[in-house]
Parts: sequence; structure tokens; C-alpha cells
Amino acid sequence: MLLQKLRTTDAASEVEDTDAASEVEDTDAASEVEDTDAASEVEDTDAASEVEDTDAASEVEDTDAASEVEDTDAASEVEDTDAASEVEDTDAASEVEDTDAASEDTDAASEVEDTDAASEVEDTDAASEVEDTDAASEVEDTDAASEVEDTDAASEVEDTDAASEVEDTDAASEVDRQLDGEKYELMKYLKKLVSMQKNVSTEIGDGYADIARTDIAFLHFDLLVRKLVKFMKNQRERSPMR
Repeated sequence: MLLQKLRTTDAASEVEDTDAASEVEDTDAASEVEDTDAASEVEDTDAASEVEDTDAASEVEDTDAASEVEDTDAASEVEDTDAASEVEDTDAASEVEDTDAASEDTDAASEVEDTDAASEVEDTDAASEVEDTDAASEVEDTDAASEVEDTDAASEVEDTDAASEVEDTDAASEVDRQLDGEKYELMKYLKKLVSMQKNVSTEIGDGYADIARTDIAFLHFDLLVRKLVKFMKNQRERSPMR
């Protein structure tokens, strides 16, 4: 709207300048006509009087010309003012464009900062994922180590069980040896008892021999029962270990 007004003012100023120039030309032409008429009148009438009149007319024309020149100067100043106003408007428009450009630069810088911030967030996320991966790896390592320890513990338990079984087997073997020894002693005693009975029947008579064999039999039977009870007791106590 401002540019349109300036253009309208410029157009009006140009019209005024054209009119002023036309008036100057008309004045010059009139002045020339008057000068020609004055020269002709000088010839016909009193030259001095006509010269004075011509001088006066010339002064009037000079005054008009000066006035028109002043008007032209004023119009020129108006044009200069308009041109300066246009320059100022152009400068203002340029400043607006500069402001827009600066705003765009600021927006671009803001976008760059936003991009940098987003990049930093992505870097932080990537670092967090790496830490999570490391933590998961450590957990897996811990689990693997725990499994190894569990395996070692299980292996130790198995070894202990095997050693315990070996000890139990050794103990059972020892019990078997002891029982075998007691069985051997018991059989040995029974053989001795049978031998003693035969000797008694041989050394004394038949009547006394029967009594002697009976006494010896009861005596040895009592011993035999005690040995058998002890043997059975030992066997019963040791059999659960087997």
C-alpha cells in the first residue's frame, strides 16, 4: 500500500514537473514574442520608454521565472523526499528480510540443536543398551559360574557318596570277616565237644560214661547256647549295615 502511494505521488510529481517545464517553455516563448514586439515597438516609438517598459516586463518575467524555478526546486525537493522515503521503505523492507533471514538462521540453528539433542539421546540409548548388554552378559557369566559351582558341588556330593559307599562296603567286608571268624570258632568248639564226648566214653565205663557224657553235654550245651546267642546278636546288629 505504501509503495502504491509512493508511485502515485511520483506520477503526480512527474506531471507537475512536465507542467512546470511546459510553463517555462511557454514563458520563454511569450518572452521571446514580447522581446520581438518590444524590439518592433522600439523602432516605432520612443526607444527609451519602450526599453523601460521592456525592462519592467522583463523583470516581471524574471520574477515569474524565478518563482517557477522555486516551484521546480520545491517539486524536486518533494521528489527527493519521496525518493528518500522509498529508500527508507526499501531499507525497512531489507531489515524485515534480514530479520526473516536471521529468524530462519535461528530456526536452522534450533533444528541443528534439536538434531544434536536427538543424536545425544540416541547415543545415550545406545550406551544404555550396551550397558544392558554388558549387565546381561555378566548375569549370564554369573549363571554359568553358578552352574559350574553347582556341577562341582554335585560332583563333590557324588564323590562323597562314592567314598561313603566304599566305606560302607569296607565296613560290610569287615563284618563278614568277623562273622566268618566267629563261625569258625563256633564250629571248632563243636568239633572239640564231640571229641571230648568220645574220649569220655572211651576212658570210663559204660554206666559212668553215659552220666559223664550227659554232664559234659549239658555243660557244653550251655556254653554253646551262650555262644550262639552272642553270635546271633552280633549278626542282627551288623546286618543293617550290610
